[in-house]
Amino acid sequence: MGSRVTDLRSYIEKRSERIPFAGCWLWTGALTKFGYGSLGVMGRRGLKAHRVSFSAFHGPIPEGMCICHTCDVRSCVNPNHLYAGTMQDNINDRERRGRSRYVGPPKALSCKYGHPTTEPGSRTKDGGCRACRVKYIREYMRKWRLVERKQRVTL
Repeated sequence: MGSRVTDLRSYIEKRSERIPFAGCWLWTGALTKFGYGSLGVMGRRGLKAHRVSFSAFHGPIPEGMCICHTCDVRSCVNPNHLYAGTMQDNINDRERRGRSRYVGPPKALSCKYGHPTTEPGSRTKDGGCRACRVKYIREYMRKWRLVERKQRVTL
């Protein structure tokens, strides 16, 4: 097993080009349509090169974890630029770096009522302010309870 890992490490090092100023190891093999390195290992095809690199240099990937890039370069396979994180870590990292799939005008720093909207989780799925939404729901429920009480009193 140890020799396979050593072989895999040398294979990754041979199939990557080192960029001195950034420290990245750019994968020179096949790339996916999204720009990630792709390779086959032990009969399995279509594996992502950065995941294989992480496994070869750091050990097995914990179940349910993503392999994230600190350098933000999809074809980078430098094990020092890779870390295991949750999907939420990956999403927060993407948001923090401004690579969200949301295409439109830049997000405001606050909603029209002054609630900050730059924190992760401060916006709803449709882009609205979560604090305003919670406030609206609470107000709606308060009015609904008042109506319920009036109806019970009249019965």
